[in-house]
Amino acid sequence: MRFKLALAFLLICGSGFADQNKKVQDEILAMVEEDQMARARISDFINISDQDRQTLHEIATKHNQQIKKIISNVGWPGIGLVGIEGAEGMWLLIQHQDKDIAFQKQCLVLLKEAVDKQDAQYREYAYLLDRIRKSENLPQIYGTQWEFKEGKCFLYPVEAPEQLNQRRFEAGLNSIEEYAEEMKRIFRLNDRDIFYYGSLFQE
Repeated sequence: MRFKLALAFLLICGSGFADQNKKVQDEILAMVEEDQMARARISDFINISDQDRQTLHEIATKHNQQIKKIISNVGWPGIGLVGIEGAEGMWLLIQHQDKDIAFQKQCLVLLKEAVDKQDAQYREYAYLLDRIRKSENLPQIYGTQWEFKEGKCFLYPVEAPEQLNQRRFEAGLNSIEEYAEEMKRIFRLNDRDIFYYGSLFQE
């Protein structure tokens, strides 16, 4: 009898926990959809207009308090809580919180803890760390961030560039050469419009 009662209690609690996780996941993915739809409507990210920048800023500001509330309620929503899609979604939203660097730094600590527990992907930590360092005018570590100047694409300065690919591989990223090829395809650039460490056109 006691066993049956205990089992019923576990089933009820487990169901409630799963429902809560699904609710958090759905909330994250709804914000991601709004974020990505706004970005999909921008035809030229190289020469992005002030109006488009303002739209993205307004969306990020709108999401700011919602994201903070989620973290306050459940901690960092890692893979174990919201699945791979939900965890990646939260990371993406934090990436776009550039106007709140202090918050991004707090999230970086939580994300690193999740990575150490295999509850988040190392590459997500690499991207967020680089993004924060770029915002603070510090050289990046993993070579994930680029800048556009006069229609050309430049890899943001990297610390110890001779070891860049080694660090990228450790983080689960592809080589900087492969990454540059992806950037060329995405932004329809030719070899003379993109500059990065190892490039034949690097100045």
